[in-house]
Amino acid sequence: PRIGVAYEITNRLVIRSGFGIFFNGEDFLGTSGGNLLFAPPNVYILSLTRAGLTGPPPAILSQPVPANFLDTSAILTSNTSIQTRPTDWVTARVYQWNTAIQFAASKSSNVEVAYVGNAASHLEAGYNPNQVPWGQDGSLIANRRFPQWQSYNALEYAAKAHYNALQAKFEKRITKSWYNLTSYTYAAGFADAAYFGSSGGGTQYYDFSQAVPVPIFEPAFNEQLSRQRLAVTNIWKLPIGRGERFGSQIPKALNLLIGGWQTQFILTTRSGLPVNVTLPATGVNPTTNKTFSFFSGQGGGQIRPNIVGDPNTGISPETNRADFLNVNAFSLQPLNTPGNAARNVAWGPPAFDVDGGITKRFSAGERRSVDFRLELFNLMNHVNFGQPASTWGSANFGLITSTANGALGSSRQIQMALRFAF
Repeated sequence: PRIGVAYEITNRLVIRSGFGIFFNGEDFLGTSGGNLLFAPPNVYILSLTRAGLTGPPPAILSQPVPANFLDTSAILTSNTSIQTRPTDWVTARVYQWNTAIQFAASKSSNVEVAYVGNAASHLEAGYNPNQVPWGQDGSLIANRRFPQWQSYNALEYAAKAHYNALQAKFEKRITKSWYNLTSYTYAAGFADAAYFGSSGGGTQYYDFSQAVPVPIFEPAFNEQLSRQRLAVTNIWKLPIGRGERFGSQIPKALNLLIGGWQTQFILTTRSGLPVNVTLPATGVNPTTNKTFSFFSGQGGGQIRPNIVGDPNTGISPETNRADFLNVNAFSLQPLNTPGNAARNVAWGPPAFDVDGGITKRFSAGERRSVDFRLELFNLMNHVNFGQPASTWGSANFGLITSTANGALGSSRQIQMALRFAF
């Protein structure tokens, strides 16, 4: 359901507001992903492995299949992985709202300022109930809550997220051959878990007082969002040629050469994305150069160090991409205890991109035209760096080894196209 209202304060000032409730109809991590199908009792995944390098083969295709090969009662559950979810599926839901004030600055332009927000609940989050409390060794099967299973992946519908943003927009409709759209967003978006391949998820804490241990979520800035984003679009139709401001009476042959030109560009820039600094179970303390080792499978499955300073060095990756994060901003906590660094504690590098193009229109009659387009993506061939390595205690901590994901990470691309309109 959605509702919206608009109120005209004056003939140049309007206020609008809306609210909606939306539901997610897909169990992304459960049935639709096939995860539950591959768990017992539907499917038992068996691996036949040679014992050592010289041991006998586990099976020979020329010989009959062993009689107990398909006997599920003979399968050791300690070698079996399972995936589960709650018996009652709670549909994820999102509440969205916005309020905007729009002002007509002139006959052809307007300014809009809006507050946009949403809140989501019952979001899917996967976790491992076979973790053990801090200070215990999760590699010892006897310490696990469910020692009968090799691994256990559970799904819960308990994660939350919320988003609040100030959005400003200026738009000038095309008059006197010029169009402009400028949009700016200042946002704050927090989530309990990461989604769609993001790397900022995970928690250090589980509630082990429950029959099935469940994660204690740590809300953090959503790793898919930047704090600030600016986009500027400009289209300029050169006022030269027949029927235009300059050269309106030039010969057709000359108009074919200098008339009908248009330029356009889109500038996009954003601040950095969050970076989640973690600690490996085994590594080297950069402060003392001594090795350390934590028990595996303890806490919430993720280890983060203590934080003692600003995690960002402020050094541009264009100057030095090996020291984007401050290695001295963290310290090693006592072994087998959680660190106090928050999830997504640092920020990645910003991004900047300009896409441009030139269009030449040839008239092919009263209602027909042919456009020749030359389009350049990442016109300035600017390098937008990806996220730094964020495992404190590894040799490459703070090093940026790739460009940004998506279109912002590509090098300059040039394409030409013809478009016939009729």
